[in-house]
Amino acid sequence: MKSGKNILLRASSKTIIGILLLIYGCIESNATKKNQSNHIEMGQRVSLSIPDNSIEFFQNLKIKSEAYWKTIEIDSTVYGFQTQKNTRWNKGLTEEEIKSFEKDLGIIFPEGLKNYYKVMNGVDKPAINIYGSSGTKPAYSNTFYEYPEDVALIKKRISWIYESNNIDESELAQKDISRIFPVFGHRFVLMDMKGGFVLSMYGDDIIYWTDNISKLLAIEIFSKENLSDSFKENWENASKISFWLE
Repeated sequence: MKSGKNILLRASSKTIIGILLLIYGCIESNATKKNQSNHIEMGQRVSLSIPDNSIEFFQNLKIKSEAYWKTIEIDSTVYGFQTQKNTRWNKGLTEEEIKSFEKDLGIIFPEGLKNYYKVMNGVDKPAINIYGSSGTKPAYSNTFYEYPEDVALIKKRISWIYESNNIDESELAQKDISRIFPVFGHRFVLMDMKGGFVLSMYGDDIIYWTDNISKLLAIEIFSKENLSDSFKENWENASKISFWLE
């Protein structure tokens, strides 16, 4: 269970951060949905295979997402990161490259994460934020992490979450706390839980997001509204997660 000396102060700070995160999340979500809605008609479903973290699923997702990204345009009214037109996935990693990735991070990847990186390894264009029509200089960000380019960033984001929640990494196993890994932006997979549940984690503001990496990628690329019911999250899974959601 999380604790701190200044509980009231921390609670107040967490509330403020939570509100800011909610506002940011709404902007980010709105940017994604506008980018998606421009090219997927209302009610039109994206046909994907069962989201089971298999190599077959990720291969199917790769084909469908690249075809979709050929059709998108940057929305000039949006504040928030958008995928650029004609974005393509980078080639997946070999077994040896995955082993090197694991060694660099000091962690063994679960099967679902391995399958993902076997098929694709980040994308060839960063997401772009044009800040609407404000005239602000565009910003760029890698939302899909790749190896080896993003190892330092991955480590930094993992450490930030641990520090924000008063966790010493050496105590994780002893306290039965699952290790984490960022897959997309601030969406982290729980490395030590069967199924690989995904949480949205920003400092100590943490919420249940979805059930596995397959669902995460599909809903971030295409939006839940354009996917079948098999991509809906099972909120009961949240009760199975110790520490992070307590």
